[in-house]
Amino acid sequence: MAIVLSEPFGLNGVWFSIAISSVLKGIVLVCWFVGYLRKMDKTLTYNA
Repeated sequence: MAIVLSEPFGLNGVWFSIAISSVLKGIVLVCWFVGYLRKMDKTLTYNA
């Protein structure tokens, strides 16, 4: 992503790519965590 954004934006494109990848990483981790909590809730509900 840094290579793609560095062509039109130069050094600012590299910084944008770092920021965008951090935001995407946060979204992915939140989705993974919510899915994990739902899985654990189903496991605890069925075992109780």
